[in-house]
Amino acid sequence: MELQTVAAITAEYNPFHKGHAHQINVIRKTLGNVPIIAVMSGSVTQRGELALWDKWERARLALRGGVDLVLELPAASVLRSADHFAAGALSVMRHTGLVTHISFGMEDPDRAKLTMLAAEPPDHEAFERALKAGTSYAESMALAYTKKDPAYASFFKGSNNLLALSYAKMARQVFPSAALLPILREGTPYNEESLTEKAASAAALRHFLEEEGPSATVFAAMGIQAKEEEAHLASLPSPLFHKQRLDLLMAYALESTDAEHLSRHIEATEGLERALIKARRKGSFDAIAAACSGRRYSRSRIRRLMLQLLCTGETKAFTGLSDEAPYLRVLAFSKRGKELLHLMKETATRPLFSLVNKDTARHLNEEARRKLELDLAATSLWELVATGTATGRDYKEAPIKD
Repeated sequence: MELQTVAAITAEYNPFHKGHAHQINVIRKTLGNVPIIAVMSGSVTQRGELALWDKWERARLALRGGVDLVLELPAASVLRSADHFAAGALSVMRHTGLVTHISFGMEDPDRAKLTMLAAEPPDHEAFERALKAGTSYAESMALAYTKKDPAYASFFKGSNNLLALSYAKMARQVFPSAALLPILREGTPYNEESLTEKAASAAALRHFLEEEGPSATVFAAMGIQAKEEEAHLASLPSPLFHKQRLDLLMAYALESTDAEHLSRHIEATEGLERALIKARRKGSFDAIAAACSGRRYSRSRIRRLMLQLLCTGETKAFTGLSDEAPYLRVLAFSKRGKELLHLMKETATRPLFSLVNKDTARHLNEEARRKLELDLAATSLWELVATGTATGRDYKEAPIKD
């Protein structure tokens, strides 16, 4: 199998929906019937939430939707800011030795404007002033760019555009040889939490599942039609329905630590470590996040810090980690994905594995071992909340094959 073009997507598929299927269709309309690799978050998401379903199940749905190979994006990249998230995913793509094109959704897929913004640094003084005044990161970035050129203002009205800018900026540093393929995002806005006739957002689907439970309505919005598939998805465990377990774990973690420990082990700085300790008895995970967030610090950032804490314990730490991909962890592959894996035995520049075993860490450097420990902890956390028991699934679950 000789390849000239391989496309890659950074995804969470939480859950996979019609908008994701649209992106895959446009990639193949644009580039031809090319293989597609998805670099997908595992047990935790960049919004600072536990994933709706486990990573193997979400990878299975990705294969069903047209992806050929699903690789896991380490939790060390997922539970950080957009730039770190993008840089970590791009590093995974680069180390496959196969990816030629990077695709992502945008509300304004103007490639020329995106390239121009990625090459032009923002007004750093304006950015720092806005942050110090209590403005959010996203709003501060918009202000910093529009001060240089007011014409940039419209670009920052789309929530996906800011993440796309992170991909474009990080690609210049991490993976400059890759071509960018922005695609117009279809459907409801990213944070819209109602189901409409348009392609529903992942946030809307999760909200509907939490409020109404599994139903034919939500599965239809996902593009699921087979009754057997509906029954299967309805039977899956999910942390979405056991938030009290997460509340208890979070309360215990904050009662068992102090501000100094937080500043050393998680990325809580500028007083956030003290704010978390102060808010530790607010009663729930969401209440703590609400108490610590504001214009400057989004709830997503606070939730990411809280999940960082739950994944670190006494010995592991998120601080001091690079954005480099430590390994290539296989979650799922199709027949064509199997051919990609065969090629990657020669092209990959990072260790490639699927199951974790006792020997896995021996082939990794110190930072890679730290990142693997965080991935294992994230899976255990997901299991504890979703099922009440941690069973070490990373040591048992083989990749999904289609």
